Formats: sequence, structure tokens, C-alpha cells
Amino acid sequence: MAMQAPSWRFPAVSLAVLSGVWVCSISAQPGPPRTVLALHWSSEDFPGIPDVDGAIREVLLSRPDMPVDYFAEYLESDRFPPEEAALALRDYIHRKFLGKRIAVVLAISDPALQFALQNRPELFPDAPIVASVGTVPDADTRHTGGGLTGVVGRVADEETLELALRLHPTTERVFVVAQSSSGGLRDTVEAELAAFAPRVQLTYIDDRSVSGLVAAVKAVPPRSLIFFVRHSQEEPGNVMFPPEIARLVAQASPVPVYGISDGYLGTGVVGGVVSLRRALGTRIGEMTHQILDGARAQDIPFEQVPVIPAFDWRQVRRWGINPSLLPQGSDIRFRVPTPWELYRWYIVGAIALVAVQGVLIASLVIQRSRRRDTEARNTAILRAVPDMMFLLSSDGICLDCHAPGDSRPMRKPEEFVGRRLREVLPPQVAAACEDHFARPTPRHEPAMVEYQVEMPGGDRHYEARVVPCGDDQALAVVRDLTERRRVEAALRDSRERYALATAAGNVGVWDWNLETNEIYVDPALKALLGYQDHEIRNHLDDWGRRVHPDDVPAVMERVEAHIQGKSPFYEVEHRMVHRDGSLRWFLARGSAVRKDGRPVRVVGTDTDITARKKSEQDLHEAQADLSRVSRLTALGEFAASIAHEVRQPLTAILMNAKTCLRWIGDATPDLNEIRAALLDVVDAGRRADEVIRRNRELFKHQTVQKAPLDINEVISDVTVLARTRLHGSDVILSTSLAGNLPPVNGDRVELQQVLLNLVANSIDALEMVDPGSRSIEVSSSLTDGVVKVSVRDTGVGLDGVDVQRMFTLSYTTKPSGTGVGLAVSRSIVEAHGGQLWAEQNASGGATFSFTVSTHPTDPV
Repeated sequence: MAMQAPSWRFPAVSLAVLSGVWVCSISAQPGPPRTVLALHWSSEDFPGIPDVDGAIREVLLSRPDMPVDYFAEYLESDRFPPEEAALALRDYIHRKFLGKRIAVVLAISDPALQFALQNRPELFPDAPIVASVGTVPDADTRHTGGGLTGVVGRVADEETLELALRLHPTTERVFVVAQSSSGGLRDTVEAELAAFAPRVQLTYIDDRSVSGLVAAVKAVPPRSLIFFVRHSQEEPGNVMFPPEIARLVAQASPVPVYGISDGYLGTGVVGGVVSLRRALGTRIGEMTHQILDGARAQDIPFEQVPVIPAFDWRQVRRWGINPSLLPQGSDIRFRVPTPWELYRWYIVGAIALVAVQGVLIASLVIQRSRRRDTEARNTAILRAVPDMMFLLSSDGICLDCHAPGDSRPMRKPEEFVGRRLREVLPPQVAAACEDHFARPTPRHEPAMVEYQVEMPGGDRHYEARVVPCGDDQALAVVRDLTERRRVEAALRDSRERYALATAAGNVGVWDWNLETNEIYVDPALKALLGYQDHEIRNHLDDWGRRVHPDDVPAVMERVEAHIQGKSPFYEVEHRMVHRDGSLRWFLARGSAVRKDGRPVRVVGTDTDITARKKSEQDLHEAQADLSRVSRLTALGEFAASIAHEVRQPLTAILMNAKTCLRWIGDATPDLNEIRAALLDVVDAGRRADEVIRRNRELFKHQTVQKAPLDINEVISDVTVLARTRLHGSDVILSTSLAGNLPPVNGDRVELQQVLLNLVANSIDALEMVDPGSRSIEVSSSLTDGVVKVSVRDTGVGLDGVDVQRMFTLSYTTKPSGTGVGLAVSRSIVEAHGGQLWAEQNASGGATFSFTVSTHPTDPV
């Protein structure tokens, strides 16, 4: 805690003052310097402390008759543990000022005063104290030792927020930053601002981390304000003072930020009602002079530091605040005066002098100036005109000629003068133009004629305008139209190409002005809906009425998202109503044109995709038919299974019926036996009906309906359906089903079809394998939140199979295969949000697996 050396921190003015003090001290021979010790609670680089300390120094060192030996020490209790910091400073002051009497102690802040009072008996027992505190100490404290006086600071929370709301009357929410390591700040601020709750919504940002605070500030909505009271970061090695954090908050904030300290001005904060730190230091220095002059500290009453509105002029301009609304007497910082404000009288004097000189000069040369001006003006006009000019007599003789340097006349200008037009112009041109050139009609409108001349560089086009000039003369202005004709031709070609391109691709262009809601719509686009260009007004309301009402919300949502910057471009498919009442599909794409970051226009295209939508619908229907064909194919393969399954219950029915007839013929029939046999008949009939229902559902034409399913039940049904073919092929089918699986979201019949196709493929793959080792295992499991079903066989595996194409339509490795089963299975699985794949087994054979998403459960 080194003493601040005044010799290298003072500005030039202070050095001059010290020099004067030194000279006066020699002449007046004042007494020895009086020692004044200032105690600051934080380090010397803490924002605001240099301003207060500098003001104290200027006051104390301003009197040559009272030399002062000024020292400043720093408690730094915000960076170190308060008790250890206090002990260290106490020992340091004790050693440093040993043998030196301290005349006055200045305690800047409540922690500094607490330190001074606690260590006064040991360090400076009879020294009066001048303090800057938040509240006035009690009478006993003020009269202890050498006495106590000072100034009381005031935090104008309510006045600052009231001022901010007056400057921003449309504010709806205020976000308050009042976070500090010292307790009680939040409660104090809440109590002081409670009266504003009915007017605006108060939200306190509680995140203690700087990054969290900045993130919260960035998310503040419009029509809000940030009220920055205090926020600091005191992590070891990463200390950030409130003004530093205020700067980060102001940089991140999308709305104005107000604060309660003049130390925040210059960080991006607009302003607030604050006490000026230099005024605080000046008053403490003046009270110190009173004590050094002989006044007792306890006789000097505590004073309250006045508060005034203070603003950063740059932020006032940034947020568009009307300067006339700022309170009278406000402290305006960082305001750069205009040249007019700086040099007003110099400018006025210079203007007056120039005006007088101009009048004198104008009065002397006005006649000469008018003549020369007229000549210069005519010459300038003549040079500026890019056309050739001919002055003609009434009989067609060229009296004068002017041709600009970049023109391409047929002859040199001097060859025209003194000759008739027919003598210098080609015959066909002279015949077309001579009447107009020789005998112009005295009309207000000029006579006009266009002609073409063959020249070595190619044909050139000209336009001549002839007007009367006096009684017997005419002025002809000839303009070269060659370049304009070339541009017009290129423009026509471009328009024709554009019309052909848009017509061929059923594409139309539109341009929407966001400020006027006017929208230019390509006539070709209107024609796609059966309208002429004039039949639909170029306004958003008229064009929007052609959009299908059910699609309007989606269209507006997408375009608003793009305008607000939430999406890189605007794209949506929607329907529009044709003039004949039919619906047509369009793909709309667009991009916003921004000016100064603000969207002003959206330009885009509408492409007619009705044919594509029809193709997609036909494709969907074809896929459904293909799925049914696949099931019908499976029907043929599993017909034996169906017959076998039905035959068993029918045989049981016949046997039980015959037994009942035999028992009924007995003299004393056993009714219990008859009842049991009839129950067996009923049970067998139900089994037969279930077999027929199950197969009928599998092979009938139906609409897919997804519902919660137990995948293990689906597997069990398939094992029953495939039982006969498995038996006929000497294949053993086993299952390994996981328990407690969640229900899947799917269609029972379609999932049965997938499993039947995979089981059938495995049976085919086992035909070339020894009958003793033919086996298939169907398993289920829960993997990564989805249900997985696998069909594993010991067949020939995937050797010679194109794994990349095996799930595509018409690909098959079987001599009699259709190439439909796996393609349909994959489309069914993907429609259920899953995947289907095949893997070669390490021990031989292959495993086909597919996944199905679980059925969503309602939240509890």
C-alpha cells in the first residue's frame, strides 16, 4: 500500500500551483507542513477513487499559507479478506508514520471509517476525522477522540428510475441489476423501487456470473429499460469493478441502460441522478481546511452530497432522446460542440465582411459580368450538349455547325457550312429530311424525323429535331440513337428470353415493398392463375386473397420468420385458387432486401408445382398398391400355412361332434361329457375364426392406422402364420423376446408383413443348408430408446449380394424372386420412423434387423 507520490500524478496546472505555493512559502515562511492521511476502502485503480482523491489534493494543496503533506492509503478489503487487510494496513501505517503526527484523517467510505475508528487509539488518537459515509454516525461516535464530521452520500434510485421512465414513456418492463458481494443491497433496492410496481413490471437479474448477466441482458425484449445499480466480480485473479461490468451490459443491451453513479458515464450508460465524485472530494478538502484553520470537527455539521441529473450526450443521441426533455441544470458529458457553437462570432464576422466586399465588387463589374456570364453560359450549354447542331437558312443552306468531340458525323463539321443538305447527305436521307430542315413549321413542338445512315463501322441511327429560329432560319439538333437502339434491342431480347424461361418453367417473379405493402407480380404469374395483368391490383391484400385460406397462416409465419432474421430465406409450398375455382400448388421462395439492417423489400419467385404434387400423389398410391401386391405374393407362399391352421380346428370340431352324437344315442347319456365336447367344439371354432381373421387382415386392402402395439404379440402372430412353411422346410424357429418392452407406434398388419417377408427370406436362404442345422431366431430388444427386432438365420449369408441395392425395387438373387418383398419392407419400416438393414453373421448366415419408434406417453 504505497503512498501516492504527488510529484508525477499532478497535471500541469497542479504543478504550477505547487510552484506558486513554494515561492509563497519562501516569502511568507509558513509553519511546517501538516500531515493529512486519506484512507480509501479499495485499490487506487478502483473507478472513482482517482477523481475523489484528485479533487481532495487540489483543494489541500491550493493554499500557500498552509502547506500540507498529503498521503493516501488503500484498505483493499474488496480484494483481500477484510480482517487480514485491516491488520496489514494497521501495521503498515504504524511503521510508516512512526514519529509523525497525523493532523487530519480522511475516511472515504464506511469501511474506511470503520477502520479509522477501530484503530484510532493506536495510530492517530487525537486526529479529527473527515468521512464520506452512507449514514450520519451517532453523537457519541462524532465526539470521540478528535471529533468526526464529513459528508453523507445519497443513492438516488427512485429519482433515476423516475427520470428514465419520463424519457421513455412507452416502457413496459424494467430489468434491475443489483448484485453485490455485500448483503442487503437487493432488499434495499426492492424496497425503494416498490412504488413503481403498478406502473412497470420490475424484473431482477439474479445471475451472479458476468457471462450469465450478459446473456440475460441480450435477451431483454423491446419496450424495456436496464437499471444498473451495481454488479461486481471479485474472484481471485479476475476482479471486475462495477463500471467495467456496466460497460459490458451497455454493449450487450438492446435497450437503454440507466445507472446511479457518475462513474458509469462513458461506459455506454445513458445517465441517471448521481452525486458528482469531484464535488464530493472538493467538499471533503474544504472541511479539512476548516479543521486545519482551528475549527473542531464535531462542530462542523454533516452535509449531504447533492445529486444532479447527468447524461452521456453520445447515448442521448444514440437512443433518440429529445434533448429538450432533459432536466434543467443537467450535467451533460462527452458533448462535442459544433463548429457553429465554437466559432459563431468569427463566422458571422467573416460572412459580414465577405458580404460587404461582394457588394462593392458586384457594383463595379455587374455589367461586364452579365455579358461574360451569358457568353460562358451559352458556351457551356453548347459544350455540354452531346448532340450535333445545324443552323439552317430557309432554303436549306447550313449557316453554322457544331459537333461534340465524341460524335460520329458522316462528314467533318466544316464540310456542312455553306452547302445545301442534298449536297452532303446521302440521297435517301436528304429526301427524307430536306422538307423538315428547309421549311420547319412555326409550331411549339419541334418537327422530328429519324433516319439511318450506312457508315464504315456499321449502320447508325439518328434523330433530328427542327425548330424555327427567327423568321428565316431553323435550328436542327441531331442526336445519335445508335447506342440507344442497341440497348433497346438487347432489352427486348432479354425480356423475350425471360418470358420464355418463366413460361417454360411455370415460374413468376414478385417484389414486395414492406413499407407500402405494394407488391409487383409478374404478369406471367398472374396468367398461371388465369388472370390478365390488370385484373389483380399490385397490392398485398389483392394478391393474398388468391392464397388458399387454410394455407395463409403457414405462409405468413414463414415470411415473418425470414423478415425477423430467424431463417436465412423464405420458402413454403402452398395452394392458390385459380380463376376457374381449381387449386394449384406453388413453391414460393424469397429473400429480404435490407437497408441499414432493416428489411425494406422481399423479392422472390413462385413456381407452379401442381404437376409435381400430382406425381407425388400418384407415387404414394402406387406404393400402397405395391405393398398390397407384396402381401398377396406372401399369401401364395403361406397358403399351405392357412390351410393347415384351419384344418386342425375343423378336425377337432368333427371329432367332437361325432362323439356327441354317439353319446346322445346311449340310453343314459352323460350330459357332462356332452357339455365338455361341445365346449371343445366352440373353442375350436374360435381358433378357426381367429386364423381366418388374422390372414384376412393381412391380405385385405386397408388404410394404414398406427396405434400402440406390443411388438412381442406381433412376433407371436407371425410365428403362427409361418408355422406350416417352417415345418415343411425342416426349419426350427425360436424366439428371444425382451420383457417389459414399451409399446411401439405402428400398424399391426404392416409390421406383420415385414416380419413375414424377413422370415420367408430366411427360409429361402436355408434351402441350401443341411436340414439338421436349419434354424431361425427372432429377437426383440430396447436399444437407444427404440425397439429393435432381429431375424437371425444360419443360411448362406450375404455372399454375392449387393448390400447397397438389396432393398431397392426389383433387385433379387432368387431365380423365381420378384424383388418386391425387401423394398416394400424398407418403405414400411421408414414410414414407421425406423431403419431396416442386414448384416453378415460371423458364424455364417445373416441377420436382418429393423427398428420401430416407441409410442409417446402423455406427461403425468
